[in-house]
This record gives sequence, structure tokens and C-alpha cells, in this order.
Amino acid sequence: MRRKIQMGFFFILFTCMLSVFMPSEAPAESGEALYPCLKELPGWKADKPLNASIDIGGTKMTNVTRKYQKEDMEFVVIFTSGAMAMASWMPYDENTNIKTPSLSISAKHINGYPVHIVEDRENHTSSMTILIHQGGADNKNSWSILTFSGTNIPKDKLVDMAKSFDWNCFKGNCAN
Repeated sequence: MRRKIQMGFFFILFTCMLSVFMPSEAPAESGEALYPCLKELPGWKADKPLNASIDIGGTKMTNVTRKYQKEDMEFVVIFTSGAMAMASWMPYDENTNIKTPSLSISAKHINGYPVHIVEDRENHTSSMTILIHQGGADNKNSWSILTFSGTNIPKDKLVDMAKSFDWNCFKGNCAN
């Protein structure tokens, strides 16, 4: 189980790194349709949305990211589709429930979507990943996930902030 969690964190970290090191302000067609889903948050300073689209031998990935800041808090929305979304989701199970003094990982359904929530109390970070679209093993390019992550934002507040976004907007505007 620990190995699955480590691999999941690795894939999410890799996805985040792609959004930082391979962004494009001239968005690829597949990411541009998601920009309206990345709403403004009152009282928060928002960066422009960034995206990266990759196609390596038919294995595709799109990553659209927007970062928000307020005082010492950071809130990041990351939409990922394609093989990376499948790889990021696979380590989790619907029955995941891990609690330690510094870390909690839980799975549940919110608004009809499977969700994983991670809280790292030691580092004051939390994240919530939603499975927006599950493709089959034969079509790894059709998977998509939506991740909300926060620094110095309590888990319950992060979940409320994530719920304020229209998840169906992401589902309806992504190319599956």
C-alpha cells in the first residue's frame, strides 16, 4: 500500500512539474476550452492559466494549471488528461483510508465523482483529486483527473473551495 501511495505522489509531482516546465501561454486547443472552468476567486490573486499538451507516439497528455495566492496561502487547480491521469489515479482504491498523526488519505464520492483527499498536517498541505473521466485500459488517453491542492489551507476549507468550482465544466470541455 505504501508503494502505491508513493507512486501516486510521484505521478502527481511529475504532472505538476510538467505544468511548470512546459507551460504555454499560447494554449493548445485541447486546454484552451478549459480556461472558463478556472474561475476567479474573490480576494485571491490568480495567475493566468497555463497548459501543456504532449503527444509522444500516440500517448497524449494535456495539463492545464492555474495558481491562486492570498497572504501565505496557495491554491492550485490542475486538470490532467491522458495517460498521466490514468497513472496518477491507479494507485488509489475506493476503500483507501489511511490515518497517521501527520497524514490522512481518504476516498469518498462527492457530487457523484470518486474523490481522494490527502492531508499532510506536518507540511500544512492538502489536496483533493477527482476522477473526472475513467477510460478503459485499452484507451489510456481518455482518462482525466482534476486536482485541487493547497498550502496553509485547512483540508475542510480546501474541499469547500474545490466544491465551488463546476466540475461538470471540466468534464464537458475536455476531449475524451
